[in-house]
Amino acid sequence: MAEKTFKERVKAGEQLFGFSCPMTVDRNKFKQIVETHGYDFVFADGQHSAYSDDRLVAFCQLASEFGLPVRFRPMHPRETYLIGHYLDMGPSGIEVPLVESHEISAEAVENFYYPPLGRRSWGGSARFRISDFADMRAYADWWNSHGVLWLQIESAWAALHVSSLAQSGVDCFSFGPSDLGFNLEQHSDTGLHTVDDCVKFVVGVLDGSDVKVSFRTGTRENHQKYADMGVTMFLESMPAV
Repeated sequence: MAEKTFKERVKAGEQLFGFSCPMTVDRNKFKQIVETHGYDFVFADGQHSAYSDDRLVAFCQLASEFGLPVRFRPMHPRETYLIGHYLDMGPSGIEVPLVESHEISAEAVENFYYPPLGRRSWGGSARFRISDFADMRAYADWWNSHGVLWLQIESAWAALHVSSLAQSGVDCFSFGPSDLGFNLEQHSDTGLHTVDDCVKFVVGVLDGSDVKVSFRTGTRENHQKYADMGVTMFLESMPAV
């Protein structure tokens, strides 16, 4: 039986662990972290960290050496039109921050997938596993069944309207607990008073679907609380080695 792809593991609700990592990380340190902790994916941040296309390409190539899919977060939800460009640098997943509308969700899906599922443009020699394919259609179909699309919830409104954001092509919702906390301070009349309230609400709405929930737990020790809520993907800070 063929081994499950990362996307299949996400949709099946397996517990998956990733870590945040600067794109300037030393190769030996990256190797130590992966071999010591056994992560399933790695997170690279383009929203709050300095980066360049060349740096992103090099980082994705490093992660590929160790079989880790890269989840990359662009700077802003208005950059969904650039998702194809970012994917051409080598990530196998995108996390769109600050999503608050069906239109942004739809544009993310359109630019993440190749036709017929989306309208991502063809090109890019640094794309994830592009060298494994000689045929354009074969790679496009493979990508459409392997790429993982996250949308990030950072407001009470997004949590309350997650059902309208969870359209076909979205694989996972993640949380930005810091910005969500700021938002909850300003909107105390929604019935959602804490970040945990939002997590429980979103998990409840998505229950029974193959769209899963990810949370930034910081450390492995903090994950059980959120696993008990129904979270299946956990993002940790980069561990010391």
